[in-house]
Amino acid sequence: ASDPGPSHQFGTSVAIQGDTAFVGAPVHPPGGMVYIFERNQGGPDAWGEVRQIRGEEVTWGDYFGISMDLSGDFLIVGAYAGGDYDGSAYIFERDHGGSNAWGQVARLVPEDNPAYNFFGYSVAISGEIAAGGAPGYNFITGAAYIFERQVDGSWLEVVQVTPDDGEPQDFFGIAIDLNG
Repeated sequence: ASDPGPSHQFGTSVAIQGDTAFVGAPVHPPGGMVYIFERNQGGPDAWGEVRQIRGEEVTWGDYFGISMDLSGDFLIVGAYAGGDYDGSAYIFERDHGGSNAWGQVARLVPEDNPAYNFFGYSVAISGEIAAGGAPGYNFITGAAYIFERQVDGSWLEVVQVTPDDGEPQDFFGIAIDLNG
């Protein structure tokens, strides 16, 4: 990182696609940071930092960058903490705001997002479908929320997934993935 610091937790999450790599530092003040590196920056086959991104609504202690995933031109970044640990996730799109920029296009927050939900502890994206895990939901039984990109470019929650046989302390949603 171009601005290393003690306890930033640089490398907590990573995503890579082609010649672009993203590295999360969820404790970077004030509420976390994601660093973007590209191949051939600073020399042949060197990986150099080209920018840093943070969600527009990120505040102290949000843990932005605790999780992330990448699919095509979309990057999703989780931020599970914040004021009452309800959490959120941010969607960035390549070229939004300029050529090869990664601009925020959405902040995902579940309709039912109680305190200590920890939404965004895990995130996944595949095409225009995004998901966020909420392992704290319902006394840490856990849940996952699925969002879909709409024709107008907004992202809408389409379903909350919970286990039929869930029990407290199952932590359902602590890890998730999407494919197709």
